[in-house]
Amino acid sequence: MDIEKQLEHEKNEESPSQSHSHSPQESIQILEPIGIEEPPLPTVYPSQWRLTMIVVTICTASMFAMSDQTGIPLLLSFIGENLGSNKSIQWAGTGALICSTISNIFVGRAVNLFGNKILFLIGLAIICIFEILCYFVKDKITFYICRSLTGLGNGGIISISMVIMSDVVHPKRRGTFQGILGFSIGVGSCIGPYIASGFVNHDKTSGWRKYFCFMGLMFLFILILSILSIPNKLIQQKLDCFPTRKARWLSIDYGGLFLSIATVILALIPLNMGGLLWDWDSLPIILCSTFAIVALVLLIIVECTFPKTAVIPPKFFNNFKVSNFLIQTFLISIIYSSMIYYIPFYLTAIQEKNISEVPHYFLALLIPLSLSSFGSGLLTSYLNQQKYVIIGGFTLLFIGVVLLSVLLETSTSDIANIFIFITIGTGAGFIFTPTTVAIQNQVNPNEKSVVLSTKGVFKTLGHSVGVAISSMIYTNTLLNELDKIDIIKPSDITFVLKNVYKKMTLNYAYNGTELNVIETIYSTSLKNVFLSYIPLAIICLILSMFINEKPNTSRDQSQQEQQEQQ
Repeated sequence: MDIEKQLEHEKNEESPSQSHSHSPQESIQILEPIGIEEPPLPTVYPSQWRLTMIVVTICTASMFAMSDQTGIPLLLSFIGENLGSNKSIQWAGTGALICSTISNIFVGRAVNLFGNKILFLIGLAIICIFEILCYFVKDKITFYICRSLTGLGNGGIISISMVIMSDVVHPKRRGTFQGILGFSIGVGSCIGPYIASGFVNHDKTSGWRKYFCFMGLMFLFILILSILSIPNKLIQQKLDCFPTRKARWLSIDYGGLFLSIATVILALIPLNMGGLLWDWDSLPIILCSTFAIVALVLLIIVECTFPKTAVIPPKFFNNFKVSNFLIQTFLISIIYSSMIYYIPFYLTAIQEKNISEVPHYFLALLIPLSLSSFGSGLLTSYLNQQKYVIIGGFTLLFIGVVLLSVLLETSTSDIANIFIFITIGTGAGFIFTPTTVAIQNQVNPNEKSVVLSTKGVFKTLGHSVGVAISSMIYTNTLLNELDKIDIIKPSDITFVLKNVYKKMTLNYAYNGTELNVIETIYSTSLKNVFLSYIPLAIICLILSMFINEKPNTSRDQSQQEQQEQQ
């Protein structure tokens, strides 16, 4: 056994020198395609003090990136009124969503080509600059551009944070630290609405400008902290695979990048604008949808032709272990994102809560989400598996969705609402962190960034599809039910259509039994939205049972264990 260990040790010592003995052209030929197994390279993890600084930095960045996403919806009405853009203010959210998705597509390969620190700093710089520029804007077009471009930084920050967290910790501890990151993202979801409401409550005219200035300065502070704390050579071994800078640029899949961006833009515009700014059968919706399908077909052809450098590798979809998690991510995003969108409407329009009370109810959803994200990380690290944690999460989510659909009434008590929100939040937390860890275990270490960015793209698409489908279900049900009763005047139906997502205001014309019928129609319309989530939750639960568990035994873990044995 000693002789075998000595021979293995000598082989490991010889491999680095052998890898450098190739000519530059040979090196490019062997190592250029990301996704092919690289020669064994030593994995060196930072000291405990440096690790603490890295974790604090990326968790703070992710927390404020998420708070910026959840705080903006409360500001849009004030911004629209101040800039005279109430009818088109949704372009600010749509533009940021599109740019965030584009950023997720790009960073997957770019991290392997240029290093995660430089891209992380670029993302922070982008969001810092354009947040501050939002403070100075004078017209709606400039605001839409600046707000959209913040999405480039915002989407990249969270995705790269997950990659950095995976790179700096041992795979056995990956679940714990991804749980810490998930907890910080959950905290950001909680504090975002409070930060935004604090500024606009203090100053309804220019409070939103002060909000953007504050967020810009916070990201500037995080940028400086990141320069000092994050090491420069986290993945230097990956960068060494390319002997020249030109080799890195030539390895980029420009065709796939262009077509994927075109597909995302052409798909997200109709999904977010359909039924709001444009009718679903309007010419812009039809043209965008048609060109999106064409771009998608061309993207599939290009990616299958050049699979080794593909932006979204086709082999992810040929591998059920990976595609299973991508499908789950897409479906859970439809459910969760739509629920975040429609629960405030349920509280204000159905239960007639004041808008200022909504953030307090959301804490019953987001605090359990944060705690269960952290707890599920610890649990997966302790068990060294994620399958049963994910199954438990989907079970809780299914129970919460069923309860929300059944108990959705004007008379539902606050205790029942809070219990439902806690159940849904806890279930979501037991899904998000374990799936992030588990999907990394299904690919080679040098593909972690690509698979995480692909997961982010599916999450964004699920969000857009979910909101669009929910909007169609709600609007169609509401109008169809109103048409069936004779007590509603045509002028009032037109009024409802124009104010379909506002609190019910028909009590000026109706009372007693008539008003109760109208309130029931609103409840039925929203109940149909929540009922549509149940089949999706069942599909996710079934898919989770077919997870092919692969413990944390990736290549970088094996190298570390070999070093510890020596």
